[in-house]
Amino acid sequence: MFGRELKILFWNLNRKELHYSLAVMAKEQRADIIIVAEAENLDKLALLEYLNTLKLEYYDANEFSLSERILFFTKFEPKNISPISEDDSDRYSIRKIYLSDNKEIIIGGVHLLDQKNYSTSSRLTYASRLKDEIDKLEVEHQIKDSIIIGDFNMNPFEQGMSQANGLNATSTRDVARRISTTILNKEYSFFYNPSWAFMGDLHEDVAGTYYYNKSGFDAYYWNVFDQVIIRPTLIENFDNQSYKVITQFENKSLLNKNGRPDKTSYSDHLPIILTFKNL
Repeated sequence: MFGRELKILFWNLNRKELHYSLAVMAKEQRADIIIVAEAENLDKLALLEYLNTLKLEYYDANEFSLSERILFFTKFEPKNISPISEDDSDRYSIRKIYLSDNKEIIIGGVHLLDQKNYSTSSRLTYASRLKDEIDKLEVEHQIKDSIIIGDFNMNPFEQGMSQANGLNATSTRDVARRISTTILNKEYSFFYNPSWAFMGDLHEDVAGTYYYNKSGFDAYYWNVFDQVIIRPTLIENFDNQSYKVITQFENKSLLNKNGRPDKTSYSDHLPIILTFKNL
């Protein structure tokens, strides 16, 4: 199956016990990989039981992971998805996934520094540290194909996401295909960030994945914190039309009466789903 397509579902659970909702969503979206953040209160066995009730065969892929915040569940055996880097602050879990005899990729699940407790410069510094780790892992494992997905706690335009010395995630495929840019004799490799397309309400029912009405003059209200960034080598495999913000499952809305994430019944973040083909 993985020679054809790979569907990835991500959801920040906001420390909720959303076993049933997550299981039904995974079935509806036909997800091959489920990645969840703020999953400290998720009962893994309960989730797997729900999935089995729905006649879905998923595995707990966290046996060799130290992360409690970021969890992976997959349709393929855990031996084929191994952690290769996790940090002490439990902000990312990076895995190497064996797809076939001649294909391995890197997938990282992230929950980066929040805006309430960390400054813009702190978030940029941490993003830079994460980027250096990804660059290093790609060299060590001789893999160029990396996918980083999760709650970045930054909008696509913020420094940690877009700056060259941050994650260097550009909004266009054309720029990303340049592979890297050189500034003051230092090379910075690109990521492609299709998540820019979710900003505003021109094409989507919602204008982001997280709503925050903070005080001050710089409130964005709707934010796109939940994103995926991909290496240029995977651009041709990425199905643009498949990338969506999920607003309902089983005819139940994840939004409240005001059209914002229903954080009482579900999470304060909306899930995202995306597909890679011909891997």
